[in-house]
Order: sequence, then structure tokens, then C-alpha cells
Amino acid sequence: MCAKDEAARHCFLDFTQGCLRELCSNYGRIDILWHDVSWPLSSPELWESVAMSQIARQLQPHLILNNRAQLDEDFGTPEEHVTAEKEGRAWQACMTFNGSWGYMPISPYWRPVREVVGLLNAATADSGNLLLNIGPAPDGSVLHEVVEHRAALGK
Repeated sequence: MCAKDEAARHCFLDFTQGCLRELCSNYGRIDILWHDVSWPLSSPELWESVAMSQIARQLQPHLILNNRAQLDEDFGTPEEHVTAEKEGRAWQACMTFNGSWGYMPISPYWRPVREVVGLLNAATADSGNLLLNIGPAPDGSVLHEVVEHRAALGK
């Protein structure tokens, strides 16, 4: 609704900016703020990305921000591929461990250890970081299969 109705957009942004102020004010030092996406708003102007960044940086001056509010900010976040940013720019490849960003109690696929090690090698070879999403359960717990796969990866 907020993508098509200006009053709804303002209500949505007031709420979102209020949440951002609360997060950056009430929980101590925050080192990194990870915008996920600026959907459903199609431009940084409609999302008020500059204002969002200013709020966060005013309240947490040492904070680093990703590029998901449609601004370059501090680091890039390619999704489901390991692709370096331009020379000297920080980046983090965002990958799923089982093909889903959310909780999946039964997954037909888990990235094999060899594949994950290859992704990690590719990211670090280009001075990047690898974020490997595991999709925790609604109560915050982690599936036994995830623990087993991660233990094998750790070895």
C-alpha cells in the first residue's frame, strides 16, 4: 500500500524511522546496521534513505551500514553469488545454507561442506566476507541438521 499511497508511505516511514531510533538509542553500542531491502519503495528518495542513514549515524556515529537502502554506504552485499565489489570497497556475500532465507523445518538441500569452503575461499580471496544464512526456527533455535552441517564445516 505504501508504494502507491503517499499518506501510507509517510505512516510507514514514520514507523520505520521510529523503530530505527529505538534500536539505535536503547540497546547500547551497535557496530553494524544491516538494511535488508527498501522494498516496496522503488527509490532511495521514496524510502528516504539519506534520512535513515543520518538518523542511524547521529545516534551511533561509529556504525557501518550496508548498501541495501539503495545507497552505496560502507559495504556491498551481493546475494546468492560471490562477487567482489570494486577495488578497496568492503563487501559481504550473502548466501543461504539450504536455499531459503527463512525457517524450513525440512530441507531437501544443504550446501555440501566442500561447496561452502569454496564460497568462503572465493570471498576471502577477494577480501570479502561470507554471510551464510541458516534460517533459525521461530523460537530462535537452530535445527539439528544445521548444527551437524556446521560442525562438519568447522572441522
